[in-house]
Amino acid sequence: MDSKLRCVVLEDEPGTRADLISKLMTFEEIEVVGEAESIKKGFVLISDKKPDSAFMDIKLIGGDIFILLEKLKTHGVPIPNIVITTGFNDYLMTALNEYHNFVVQYLMKPYKEDWEVKLGKAIDALQAARIRQMQLAENMRPLTPDQYTFVHSDKSIIQVRFDDVVYIESGGDGKSGIVTHQGVIMTNYSLIKCNTELFPSYFMRISKSHIVNLRHILKINKETRNVEVMVNGKLKKIAIGETYYKSIVQNLI
Repeated sequence: MDSKLRCVVLEDEPGTRADLISKLMTFEEIEVVGEAESIKKGFVLISDKKPDSAFMDIKLIGGDIFILLEKLKTHGVPIPNIVITTGFNDYLMTALNEYHNFVVQYLMKPYKEDWEVKLGKAIDALQAARIRQMQLAENMRPLTPDQYTFVHSDKSIIQVRFDDVVYIESGGDGKSGIVTHQGVIMTNYSLIKCNTELFPSYFMRISKSHIVNLRHILKINKETRNVEVMVNGKLKKIAIGETYYKSIVQNLI
């Protein structure tokens, strides 16, 4: 993924447009790929460049950006994530309400005071929006057979994505719990079956009661011999069994 945000600037005032572009170019995260002052030129620019981000004044030559957004939508042109630049509160509320899927931030004019902070926050919002979209696209992508398995619980057969699984723990009586960020899936399988038949090689047994997805390991504490993983935003420490320690360390080197 290109780390830079490919950005266009739509502003009808030449001086304001040039000033904003100049300020944006001081940020390493931004690549300004075009500018326009009108609805017509803005449509051509976005259709041609397909930027992921845009700084847009609400009032442009030929109308307001709502006309532009509807035209983009009608023609199937991807609408970039937008930072609104405006001095009109009434139009701003319409943008935030009707186009909240695209408007990620706004800057009220004039924004010369503390502009570095204000633009920095806007750029952070654009980057966060792009990451969310990429994650959503990844989740919607059809899985290949090597990316998932089906497991039996007491009442259901459940599809489990390997990348979603942080670790697996023994549940007793030949059962195990598959731990993901969404919760725990109790299965009718033993840890041995999970380790040898159901899960790929990057799932490793680290004790008599735990299997860990190596891709989710944040750290191994050599003194306490704990594996550290993150589950739903919380740090989890899992003890490594004496007989498993050397093997897991070698697999991580």
